[in-house]
Amino acid sequence: MSAPLIRCRDCVHWAKPHMDLGENYPRDLDPKDGYWTSLCKTLQHGIDITASGGWNGATVDRVETDANFACIYGQRKP
Repeated sequence: MSAPLIRCRDCVHWAKPHMDLGENYPRDLDPKDGYWTSLCKTLQHGIDITASGGWNGATVDRVETDANFACIYGQRKP
């Protein structure tokens, strides 16, 4: 049996975008419905992203996820 995935909102690597967003914020809202998102540096450095565009190619400055996203790099907050 594999370990359960940790949602971004419960992960130490993901910072809440605003201090007033608490643990009681609904967990089932779609990002299109105003769900909050933030950045994860661990995910950004843990995956390969191919981007193309412009004369000199393109770069990815950040990886943004919604609070219900989960990945293999998740570590539960204490």
